[in-house]
Amino acid sequence: MSEGTRVQAGSRAVLLGAAANAILAALKIGTGFVGHSHAMVADGVESLSDIVSSIVVWLGVMISHQPPDSDHPYGHGRADTLAAGFTSVLLLGMALVILVKSAQGLLQPRPAPAWFTLPILLVAVGAKQWLSRTIERAGRRIQSSALKADAKHHSSDAFISGAAAIGIIITLIGGKGYESADSWAAIIAAFVIAWNGLNLLQPVVAELMEESAPPELLGKLESIASRVPEVKKVEKCVARRIGPDFVIEMHIEVDPDMNVKKAHGLSHRVKDAIQHTMKNIKDVVIHIEPYD
Repeated sequence: MSEGTRVQAGSRAVLLGAAANAILAALKIGTGFVGHSHAMVADGVESLSDIVSSIVVWLGVMISHQPPDSDHPYGHGRADTLAAGFTSVLLLGMALVILVKSAQGLLQPRPAPAWFTLPILLVAVGAKQWLSRTIERAGRRIQSSALKADAKHHSSDAFISGAAAIGIIITLIGGKGYESADSWAAIIAAFVIAWNGLNLLQPVVAELMEESAPPELLGKLESIASRVPEVKKVEKCVARRIGPDFVIEMHIEVDPDMNVKKAHGLSHRVKDAIQHTMKNIKDVVIHIEPYD
């Protein structure tokens, strides 16, 4: 997939999510206030924050696919990672806000949510699940951490709406004395959102700390290089992720009597073999070592 196609696919997915969030946020906040649903208002505010998140993800996708320049010789792939990190932190922040507001709601008597808040929430659940799957597919297709995080964000929104709907159902069926079910549903949803935020933050931190690539990837790289004629042995292979791509550093052992020109040509054959066989390999740096 070309860089232009990847950017277009990512932009479409993010802008679709932003437009849906704007509509859902207006519906949920307005209906929540009129219908006295604390969980629904919290859900709507969270959807409103998703618009900011979507804009950051869109910027991350656009910047990450810009070509390398003198200041960024390895490209701008980490912009995608930073966007994913922003989304993760935003999820954690929203979980804290919902938790505090819902806890306050338990201490303040208020009317039970109105029945008409329920169908709006059910529509929101369906819309958010559809958005999550659509953006997740786009994220896998272009290998974007930011889009995958955005998909998880939409999935968390669906869970919030579902929890709020359950709280309202309990309140409506239980009647007087069950008004707090709405707030308890929001509190449970806040803990789930926080858990999702922490899970999304882990790969971001791992990449920024340049954690080693998976053993399966390194094994495949060594196998490809070993099959190139005149490569005696792969002495060392390390890989680091930069956004959706990897940069590889490999030490190969060759005949100690091989001249420089021939060794240079061999290193290019190894690099070409890797990049033609595997996707998302931005660069391969080959070091030549004498075989002993």
